[in-house]
Amino acid sequence: MIPDFMKGAIKKSKIEIYSDGTPTRSFCYVSDAIIGFLRVLLLSENGSIFNVGNDEEISVKEAAEFVERCFDNPIEISFEQSLDTKYTVDNPQRRCPDLREIKNKVKYSPQIKFKEGIRRLHKWYMDNLE
Repeated sequence: MIPDFMKGAIKKSKIEIYSDGTPTRSFCYVSDAIIGFLRVLLLSENGSIFNVGNDEEISVKEAAEFVERCFDNPIEISFEQSLDTKYTVDNPQRRCPDLREIKNKVKYSPQIKFKEGIRRLHKWYMDNLE
């Protein structure tokens, strides 16, 4: 979703959302995920199962609006119907991992908030465009 939003904003000056924007998601910055994986590998009992991620929840619409604010020029956000009739049939309205176990057992806590991660990603895109 986020790469599609960035690509749309950069290439077409348009972010397309294939829903009404109300479903929520959580995004984990790659360095936080790696730290979580390492903490599980090094500090947990063999065979333990953990969710690794970020429990900061944001709506799809809010995510698109923040991506839009990263650009100097206004970016249109549109709500579209997917050509795939089954696109949102099994799409949950909420995706947010339960991190209680990993926080308690291996003291994992994601550090990079959504907005900071998007700022970093935007900078990377802008520095690496050809």
